[in-house]
Amino acid sequence: MRFIILFLFTFSLFANDFYEETLERAYTAFTQKEYKRALEKLDIILSRTEEKDWRYYSIRAEVHEALNQEDEAIEHYTFSIALNSAQPNVFKKLYELNFKTRKPIKSFDYIRLYLSKNDNDIPMRYRALILAKRLGEEEYVRFALKKIKSYNTYESEKEKIFDNIKKLISKKKYNETKEECNKYLPYFPLEEILHNYLHIAQNQLDTKGKEMESILIDTAVLLSDNAKYSLKLAFYYNEKKLHYQALNLFRRVFYLNLAKDGFALNTETVLFLKECYFQLQSTNDVRALLSLTQIFEQKDKP
Repeated sequence: MRFIILFLFTFSLFANDFYEETLERAYTAFTQKEYKRALEKLDIILSRTEEKDWRYYSIRAEVHEALNQEDEAIEHYTFSIALNSAQPNVFKKLYELNFKTRKPIKSFDYIRLYLSKNDNDIPMRYRALILAKRLGEEEYVRFALKKIKSYNTYESEKEKIFDNIKKLISKKKYNETKEECNKYLPYFPLEEILHNYLHIAQNQLDTKGKEMESILIDTAVLLSDNAKYSLKLAFYYNEKKLHYQALNLFRRVFYLNLAKDGFALNTETVLFLKECYFQLQSTNDVRALLSLTQIFEQKDKP
């Protein structure tokens, strides 16, 4: 009996040593960017060990993330956080990966979990604010704006900050302008002038890339009551021949104008809509807009 107990104890120690050593080798391979070798070590653990701790799943998630395998990374980060919730940065990773894979609701859930442990992270609170606006979470929008205001250490310097950014633009220092805008926008998320400065800088640096799209989306979301920012994004999509995306924005502007102007028809917006429907070969919609224009022209109060 004592021999059996001693054998089991020795086996347990050996198994534990094997697990720790193999896990360490996997992590070393990951830090050396030898991702294939890291996965091989992790697969050995998977085949020989039934119970794996949060570190195994975390390392595996990092390897998959480095290989741009977002779904696998999300799966393993989720396992890791379930075994050890004291990993706020993993919540941040899960926010980023879900956002990248176009899962805004899950992304929003994870960014809130991250912020529950990092209350004063204003740049991340800014991202949460934008997500909340996109999802129509107005209660959280109000909450986030209050939080940003309470941690805003730049309020007394606001005018000076804006003047300095304006001077950078006048000197054509667009990289510095962009850096300053990105630094201060999280603290002044609804300041139209700061968004405009960032647009100017990015226009001078690169108007075609994904970053320009991201900037235009953020502004259109945060300043959603101002139709001109939705129009700017719509024009961007139109130039890229992304007509469905452009159409959705032109329709939004159309509705905003109807409500704002007391049901007066904005002929310029109708023109943009007709162009989109024409590009999409939707002849019935083109006819409908022509009919709508005639109705508005014929009646004083349609």
